Amino acid sequence: MTGRTLGTARLAALLGLALAGLAAPAAAAPADPVAPAPLIVNPDARRPASLDGRWQVIIDPLSSGDASPVAAGVEGAGFYRDRRQVSPLELIEYKFSDKVTLKVPGDWNAQDPRLFFYQAPVWYRQTFQRPKAGARHFLYFGAVNYAADVYVNGRYVASHEGGFTPFNVEVTDRLKDGENLVVLKVDSTLGAQTVPTAKTDWMNQGGITRSVRLISTPKAFVRDYVVRLADRDARRIAVDVEVDGGRPGETVRVDIPELRRGAAVRLDARGRGRASFAAPVDLWSPERPRLYDVTVAYGGETLRDRIGFRTIETRGGDILLNGRPVFLKGIAMHEESIRHPGRSFGTEDARAMLGLVKELGGNFVRLAHYPHDEATTRVADELGLLVWSEVPVYWSIDWKSDKALASATTQLSDNIVRDRNRASVVIWSVANETPMSEPRLAFLRKLVATVRGLDDSRLVSAALFGDPFGFFKQYAGMLMARIALDPATPAAKREAALAWFEKQAGSRPDEARLRALASQTNHVVDDPLGDDLDVVAYNQYFGWYPAGFLARALPMDEPTLRLAELALMPEMRIEPRQDKPFIISEFGADAKGGFVGDENTIFSEAFQVRYYETQLRMLANSKKLRGVAPWVLKDFRTFLRTHPDYQEYFNRKGLVDEKGNKKRAFDTLRSVYTGRNPLPQMRAVEAAAGPTGR
Repeated sequence: MTGRTLGTARLAALLGLALAGLAAPAAAAPADPVAPAPLIVNPDARRPASLDGRWQVIIDPLSSGDASPVAAGVEGAGFYRDRRQVSPLELIEYKFSDKVTLKVPGDWNAQDPRLFFYQAPVWYRQTFQRPKAGARHFLYFGAVNYAADVYVNGRYVASHEGGFTPFNVEVTDRLKDGENLVVLKVDSTLGAQTVPTAKTDWMNQGGITRSVRLISTPKAFVRDYVVRLADRDARRIAVDVEVDGGRPGETVRVDIPELRRGAAVRLDARGRGRASFAAPVDLWSPERPRLYDVTVAYGGETLRDRIGFRTIETRGGDILLNGRPVFLKGIAMHEESIRHPGRSFGTEDARAMLGLVKELGGNFVRLAHYPHDEATTRVADELGLLVWSEVPVYWSIDWKSDKALASATTQLSDNIVRDRNRASVVIWSVANETPMSEPRLAFLRKLVATVRGLDDSRLVSAALFGDPFGFFKQYAGMLMARIALDPATPAAKREAALAWFEKQAGSRPDEARLRALASQTNHVVDDPLGDDLDVVAYNQYFGWYPAGFLARALPMDEPTLRLAELALMPEMRIEPRQDKPFIISEFGADAKGGFVGDENTIFSEAFQVRYYETQLRMLANSKKLRGVAPWVLKDFRTFLRTHPDYQEYFNRKGLVDEKGNKKRAFDTLRSVYTGRNPLPQMRAVEAAAGPTGR
C-alpha cells in the first residue's frame, strides 16, 4: 500500500467519524443491548392485532445497515431510520420497497432460492396504526432466528438472542398517533458462543419465523399465571399469578367455570400472589385429553385459557402418569412443515404433524432440538400427546462461556414460562448429545437447577451420548471376534481380524477368548449427568453409523462390519447405570422416499425396515426401557447432508418424506405402537397401568 493510499483511507475514516458525530442520533443498538420486557403468557387471550403478512426487507450481507464498512465503531447507513429522499441532491443508498418482501411468519431460506444458504442480517420493515390511547402496548414475537434488534419509529427499543423462544418489547412510549414504523435487524449468524453453535444437523433457517402481534393491556395487567394440581389426588388446584403494575392487597380472580370453583388471589408488594382451592377434576391423559376452561380476571380484563390437569413422576424405573405406569410410544420431530416449504408455524402445521404421530399410534413426541411453536404444545394438549420439550444446547457448546450459559438459561426459562400451563409437556430437556467433560457437567447442572427452580411439577432429562469412543473399543472387539468366529468369513478377512487382535494384545486369541469377547453384549450408559436427571435418555445408532466409523479404524471393510453389527444387535442389552426410567431418545436410518431397494442397500426403504426391525429386537432386551422416540417423523433440511442422489440437503431418517408420504418403516413402527407387534416392556407396562385418566 502506498503512503498516498493509506492517507486517503485514514481521511475517509476520520471524515466518517466526524459526520457520524454530527448526524447520527443515539438510536443505534448500544454496546450493551437492552433486554426485552418479561414475557407475557398466553398472548392470544388479549386478541392482539396481527402484524403477519408481507414485510419489506433489505438483504444486508455486510451488515452495512448499522455498521460502517469503512471504519470500526462508526454507524453505517442506519436502515432503522427508514430515510426517504426529499431532495434529488440527497444520497441515500438503501430503500425499503414492495419490490423486495418476505412473508412473516416464515424463514427466508425457503422463500427465495437466492437465500437458501444465506446466513447473515436481513432488515425487516412493517407499519401499523397506533391502537387505543391510555393503554400499554407490546410487540410480541413468537420467534426470530437468531438475533434481533428492534427499532420503533427510528429509535432502538431492545435486542433478543435465541431463535426459538418468544419475546416481547414494550413500545408504549415509542408510538405516535397514526402510522407507526417497526424495523427489525434479524441476524441468523451462529458462532462459538451462541446457543446453538454454528454446526448443527438441522438447517439454520433465518427470519421472523413465527407470528408477530401487537398486544394492548391496561396500565396494570396479568403478565403471568400458572394453574396446576396442588396434590396427587386431584382434589385441589394451585394458582400463581403475577401482575405487572399490581398493588399490594389487590386480588386476581381465577376460576374454572364448569366446576363453579375458584379463588381470589391476593397480591403482595411484588405484584405476585398464590392461592389454592378445592376442585375435583378429571385428569388429562392420552386416552382422554380432558381440558377445562380457566378464566383469570383482574382490573376489568378477563383472560381465558384451556388447561388440563395431570401428575407426572417417577418411581424406581417407572414413569407414572396420574399415578399409573406409562410407556412412552414416541417419535422425534423437527419443526418443518409438510404443508409448505420451510419452518412450521401455527395451528394448522401443528395439526398436520401431530396428526401423523397419532396415526402412528404414538402417545409421545420429542420436540427436537429447540422449543417449537406454542401452537404445537396447545395442539398436543388437545390430541393427548405427551411432550418432551428441549432447548438447543446441542453438541459442542462453549461450556466455559458465561455468555453461552446466560443465553441457554434465558432460552430455557422463557420456554418454561411460556408452556408450563400445558398438560402435554411432561419432560424439560436441557441438552442433546453433549460430549462429556467437567465444564459441560457444571454447565448442564446449572440448567437442571434452573428447571427445578421454575417448575418442579415435571421431569427433567437430556438426550445423552455417553462415552461412544470408550464403548467402541469394546464394540470393535465384539465385532472382530464374531467375524473371526463366523465360518462363512473368507479366510483373508478372518486372518485380518486375528492379526488385529495380535497387534492389540501381543498374541492371537484362542477360540475361547474370541467367544468371551463376542459375548460382551451388555452396554451400560454411564454419564454422570444421569445422576441429576429424572429420566435417563440415550441416543444410539447401532447398525447405521458405527460400521462406517470403525471401518476407518479397523482392518475390515464396512459391509462386513455392518453385517456383523446387524447380526450382533438382537443380542445386545442397553441399560443406564442409574436405577431410573430409561428412554431411547434416538435411533434411525436414512431412506429416500420411493427408493424401495433391498434390505442390503443403504438409503433404501427396505434397509430402513430391516434396521427398525433389528433395533426393536435389540431394545426388547432392555429391562429398564420405558419409552422410545426414533429419529425422526419427517425428513428435514440440513446443510450436513449433501449426497445429490439420496439426500439433497435433507436428513432422510424420516418415516415420512418432506411431502408427508409414508415410507415402509412407518408401518413397522405403527405395528409396535398399536399392539400388533408390541415391545415386551410396553405390553407389561400397559397391562399394569390400566387407564391413566379418570
